[in-house]
Amino acid sequence: MGFTAGKSKSSNKDVIFSNETIRGIVDFSRVHEPKAKYGRDKSKFDNDKEYTLSLRMDDAETLKQFNAILKKYNFSETVLHPGTKQEMPRVRPDKDGTLRVQFRRNYVTDEGKINKIPVVLSDGKTALPPTSLVGNGSEAVVYLTISQDAKTGEGRSMLLAGLQVLNLASPTGPKFMNLSQSTTGNTTSDDEDISAVF
Repeated sequence: MGFTAGKSKSSNKDVIFSNETIRGIVDFSRVHEPKAKYGRDKSKFDNDKEYTLSLRMDDAETLKQFNAILKKYNFSETVLHPGTKQEMPRVRPDKDGTLRVQFRRNYVTDEGKINKIPVVLSDGKTALPPTSLVGNGSEAVVYLTISQDAKTGEGRSMLLAGLQVLNLASPTGPKFMNLSQSTTGNTTSDDEDISAVF
């Protein structure tokens, strides 16, 4: 049947968890090795790191899928910037003018466990090795874990849960070579729930 994100094991009755997918072109993918949060160059603390990727929204079908998720889970079209806490649109143009939305997931859970992002190839079974980077322009299915307020139905979070790469683009440039030579040690076992990140 292919790759599927796991269901949350959270006992929090105030929150409803769901899984969704969205297909499109991804850029700036950091799914094997986390980066420092809030645009910093680096961080020595694990709880100050995150996995990220940007999904292009200039394709009408991808934008339609994303807007359907926003509507289904009662998300607003704006979000607070995690660093500055200023409100900004979820879908916004990058420096080159391309419309994008960014998905994140903390490197460390609230309980102190190391998260990992499952990354598989188009068959949904073969894992992409940690030394293989997902280059800009790769076509992929992004797996998301959605949380909603159980009482109001309002969307709370939309977190990166996994990635199925349908058409892998090769990364280019020296900075990508440095990333491909270092891998992150993940301590979460393969059979653990991959979506309980809250």
